[in-house]
Amino acid sequence: MGYALKESEFIISGNTFQSALDNGLYLTACHGATITDNTFQDIEEAIVLYGATDTTEETKATGSFTMQRNRFYNITNNVLAIGGDLSNGKNFRYTKKIEFSENLIDQKYQREASLPAEKGTPIFFRTPPSLQGQPQVYKVLEFDVTKNTFSSLHRDFHVFHLGNIGLFRFDSNRFAGDLKLDTRRAFFFCRMNQPFAPGSTIRYNQIQKKADRYTHQPMLPFAFHEELLTAEVTPAALLKNV
Repeated sequence: MGYALKESEFIISGNTFQSALDNGLYLTACHGATITDNTFQDIEEAIVLYGATDTTEETKATGSFTMQRNRFYNITNNVLAIGGDLSNGKNFRYTKKIEFSENLIDQKYQREASLPAEKGTPIFFRTPPSLQGQPQVYKVLEFDVTKNTFSSLHRDFHVFHLGNIGLFRFDSNRFAGDLKLDTRRAFFFCRMNQPFAPGSTIRYNQIQKKADRYTHQPMLPFAFHEELLTAEVTPAALLKNV
């Protein structure tokens, strides 16, 4: 549903969202929101969002969201799902800004889900349908993921699924507890056809694993969706500014 309020006016704070069948917050075609000091527990998807402007020009993007100091416990599928709407000629493909900071994500337990998704992926860009045979990607113009604590991410999927991102800051996050490593999986799975913007950073993150049988297994830092790679769109080109 759409919301006319902007980030500084639409404040969602001090709530508990628990045992919802589908989503905790569904902020689609939304100008923005500030989401602070909430608890999300035993939900399939905690937050789903995208910006409010139907446009093909990213400079006209709206949708500024701050998610800070929230607690997420046992979210079955995604803590934060970023989407859009390209159906019936619409072009909700851009979100202006997302700040996801100082949150606690603990996925120790998991229940079955009715929604199809890769379970336990904290941040997930949804995949839009192809248009005229061409793969499409949703985009966030500025995306900060900083100072979060992720606990017990013990899953068989890639950890983060990214779409197109302009300025990307993934800094000072802490990963503790069970983090299953697998050579077939990557920390960042990138479904991208545009590079990160200059000034993007991935730094000062810490992984503190338990001593378990996965400790010495490697894990790819990045993997890329093959249908979006071309002679010009290569992994090196996509990561040149990080």
